[in-house]
Amino acid sequence: MIDKNNSNEGSLTLLEQSANDGNIESMFLFAAKLERGIDVAQNVRRAALFYRRAAESGHLNAQITMAKLCLIGKGVAQDAEEAAQWYLLAANQGSKVAQRNLAEMYTCGRGVEIDPVLAAYWREKSNDSFS
Repeated sequence: MIDKNNSNEGSLTLLEQSANDGNIESMFLFAAKLERGIDVAQNVRRAALFYRRAAESGHLNAQITMAKLCLIGKGVAQDAEEAAQWYLLAANQGSKVAQRNLAEMYTCGRGVEIDPVLAAYWREKSNDSFS
């Protein structure tokens, strides 16, 4: 899995070990490398596993990334309902991106029932610079 010719092999090994040991930020960073094939063979399915572990541990950017992966079916089964759940977790942490995307999902009924009240709520939250 690790590119033996890469001078970053040692730091990548440490990052992977830290991720496997449960360091949430390491999980996210290692997943990003796996997803993009940076310093390591690209493996989107494995990346999704690390993103999921980080997201389940409350990592905001991992939650947003999991939502995106679920929406397009990259490395995971396409599942708009699961995407909405990840966006909701991130939105509740204050992510404007997640709030806007959740508002759109409630507007269109993608992964959730159409709900104009919740769509307006999340759209308003995403525009509130103090939340």
